[in-house]
Amino acid sequence: VVIIYTPSASAASEVVLEAPSSGLLSISGDYTNNSKFVANSGTVYIASTTARQTLSGRMTATSTFYNLTILNNFGTNADTNPGVIFAASASTTNNFTASVASTTIRFPANATSSFQNLTLAGGGANSRVYLRSSVSGTKWGIVVPGTRSASYVNVQDSSACSGYANIEVTNGADSGN
Repeated sequence: VVIIYTPSASAASEVVLEAPSSGLLSISGDYTNNSKFVANSGTVYIASTTARQTLSGRMTATSTFYNLTILNNFGTNADTNPGVIFAASASTTNNFTASVASTTIRFPANATSSFQNLTLAGGGANSRVYLRSSVSGTKWGIVVPGTRSASYVNVQDSSACSGYANIEVTNGADSGN
């Protein structure tokens, strides 16, 4: 299932994608939102295991996710071939979770994503969750005002923003900058 919405220039009304209340919306292709997403109390899975997934368009303000869970571990190299690419800032009003071994996520350089609560859990020293910037050497930001749990994570070029405490990682790896 690929959920993509790109309205034409002549679209007369706004089209709204709505997650089920307390339910699950599983996306196995790219996600592009050029209109409005209503999260309700649902969970969105980014769920391909056979291809890279790019998330783009509006993923903040009126299109914030409630729970966003990354299940894609397709990427073969955190720096050159990540499984998940955020092409724009994203936010959740509840949880952001990446807990599948060898998950690789690229966040946009010079942009800040905001997740109310954060869970990052790699599978061990050889199967971490990898977080990278879209431009090597250029910081990407993350704001997490709520709970934070991180283990077996490899991070490069990140910045915990807005005065919140650093995110402590158990068995983590700092790849620089």
